[in-house]
Parts: sequence; C-alpha cells; structure tokens
Amino acid sequence: MKRLIQTARVISRLAHHGQKYGNGEDYFAYHINGVADEVALHWGPEHWAVAVALLHDTFEDTAVTANDLNQLGIPTRVIKAVETLTRREDEAYFSYVQRVKSEGTDVAISVKKADIEFNLAESQDHPKRLERYTKALAIIDGSLIVGTQSLEISWVSESGMLWMPWGNSQVEIGETVTLHRSNRTPMEFVISEINQETFTFPKHKVRTTLKCGPQS
Repeated sequence: MKRLIQTARVISRLAHHGQKYGNGEDYFAYHINGVADEVALHWGPEHWAVAVALLHDTFEDTAVTANDLNQLGIPTRVIKAVETLTRREDEAYFSYVQRVKSEGTDVAISVKKADIEFNLAESQDHPKRLERYTKALAIIDGSLIVGTQSLEISWVSESGMLWMPWGNSQVEIGETVTLHRSNRTPMEFVISEINQETFTFPKHKVRTTLKCGPQS
C-alpha cells in the first residue's frame, strides 16, 4: 500500500505541474497534499484512500485518463473512486456533490469532504465561495439534499401570465434563471423549490412545478 501511495503522489505531482491554487500557491503542494493529509488523518497514512485523495483531481484538471492509471498499476477501486469524484461535463456543482454523496463509497465521500473543507477554510474572505462550500459541506454531510429536475415546460401560467421557457433543460435549487414574458421585460428569479406537485395547462401534459421568488 505504501508503494501505491508513492506512485499516486508522483503521478499527481507530474500531472498538476505548473497549476496554481486560487491564492497562487502550487496546486499539488498546497491543495492536493492538504486534502491527502486530511484523508490520512481519517483513514491512516497507508490506506488506499490517500491514493484517491492524491489523484482526485487528475481526470478533471489534467490530461491523465483512467487507462493511464490502469497502465501505471493503480488498482481498479482507486480509479473508480477518482471517476466518482470527477465532475462531469455540464454537471451543476451541487448536483455533482449530491451524486458523490448518493453514489460514492465511504472513501470517495471522505475525500470529497476533505476537499470541500479545504476550500471552505480558504474562502473565509470570499462570501460567494464561502456560501458555495458551506452548502456543499452540508450536502456531503447529509444534512441538505438538493437535486435537479428535468423540465419540459412549454408555457407556464403564473398569476394569469404566460411565461416563456429560458432555454436550459435543467435547473437547480438556488440557481438564478431569467424568465422571458412575451413582449414584456424579462425578470430574474431564484429557484427555491423543485417538487412533484403537478398541474395541467390547456393542451399540455401535467408538468413539474417550480417555486420561484424574485431575485433580491
């Protein structure tokens, strides 16, 4: 196991070479090692979870692939955990965190939690990032559940007015969307609830409803 961790460390250091964290520090030395150190405290310094922590950003932020890791002798369970921790193209951030919480192994979840906690600690002077990672931590801890709901709405009747769709096929709780009304000024709303309380529009099927509030 010690050799695995050493191999993962070398791969990650080379893959992330030249990358910087938000504060200008070397990405591998500062962030990757910081997350790995936290995971080692939880699982032990020679547990395979440390290898996952060292590699957790390789697929997302570097040219390294699953096949590359396999060719370099990285075990399948480590590769699968890294795949779980990789945010997919066009995947909303909070949906991604929820997926890790819902589908990930204990190791993957613990690595994501360490990653979020590291970023949270580095966000104290950045309100938006602080809010983002505070919410993400609540999701990974299981105290908050969020998700996206695919929409097929053509027209939405709201207080007697018809609203045009805004183009996205998915929305997320907390997301700001612009709703366009025919021949009227567009308005921005924040999605506060997505549920299955459905209703029927003339000549349209029953649809999922959104609970929205004007942007503050």
